Amino acid sequence: MEICRKEYVGRMFSRLIFLGIFALSMAKQAIAKPIWDAQSETAFVELLCADESYFRKCFEVTQPVCRKTLRQAVKKCAGVTKGVTEMIPLHTKMGLCVGARVEKSWSDRKSASTDCRNREKWQ
Repeated sequence: MEICRKEYVGRMFSRLIFLGIFALSMAKQAIAKPIWDAQSETAFVELLCADESYFRKCFEVTQPVCRKTLRQAVKKCAGVTKGVTEMIPLHTKMGLCVGARVEKSWSDRKSASTDCRNREKWQ
């Protein structure tokens, strides 16, 4: 009886070790996986180019032009996502970089409206 119990405990212990190693390897893969991908880019551009968005309300641009320009800005800002492992700081960094680039390139198209000139309204 004692031998069967020892074998059972030994097998259970081996399984627990295996599960622990497996869980650790999965966690490392999850951390290593980039959190900014093509889906993130598409969602980001769509959000910023929606009809009621800051870029569409405060700049005289069509939605296709907005999307194209923002995609280009996202590609140029890709470096800001390196090393960031949390979604919120990543989107904040990307938003600041993209926003600055687009503001600069579209400065001649910006509305004179007070709401568009007041940065606090859009942060």
